[in-house]
Amino acid sequence: MTQPIVPTAVKNTKSDSLADVTYFVVRVLRNALRNYPATPVSTEPEPVVRQAVEAAVQEIEEREGAAIPKLGNERLAEYIGALEHNLRSSLESHDLVDPAESVALLDDLRSESL
Repeated sequence: MTQPIVPTAVKNTKSDSLADVTYFVVRVLRNALRNYPATPVSTEPEPVVRQAVEAAVQEIEEREGAAIPKLGNERLAEYIGALEHNLRSSLESHDLVDPAESVALLDDLRSESL
């Protein structure tokens, strides 16, 4: 299986929204890991973030040829890892947070139990 690619909608997200977009995409993927039969995008984020998350989820499903809940735990974990790496790299390269803060943010993403 090929290495997961960070969805274009996430890559093209402005840095001030990147953490939110990443959080909500990871949340969809984690809900699938929890065996939720459907993994809709949350209605919580502001519209621009929600649109980016929906586009990212759609891109993953189109690339994989399957709905998110059918991807399998290993593949879901690979996407989560790729998204977390992208967030860390982007935040550090833009000096938006120091490396310790980005690690803390990623820990929050990993431990989120929604």
